[in-house]
Amino acid sequence: MPHSNGKRQATSQLSHARQRIAEASDDAVAAASGLASSAAGEIRDRVEAGQEKLHSIVEGALDNVRERPIRVVLAALGVGCLIGWMLKRR
Repeated sequence: MPHSNGKRQATSQLSHARQRIAEASDDAVAAASGLASSAAGEIRDRVEAGQEKLHSIVEGALDNVRERPIRVVLAALGVGCLIGWMLKRR
């Protein structure tokens, strides 16, 4: 039965090919997962650094208001007048 032998051989090759495709797929998923995890960690670090910098800026601004309240009020008044003047010209 040469036909039956060829069929078994083709079935075996197909099974082997399916197994290799499944392994390659698993490898690709694992690699993508690793990249995603690495990217998430880097994003988390950058967000934390940005939050720390923003906190530092806010604290500096609050310190400035506490140390020089009149100067800050006059500066805010000046900025408000400038914006009002610019909007009036439109």
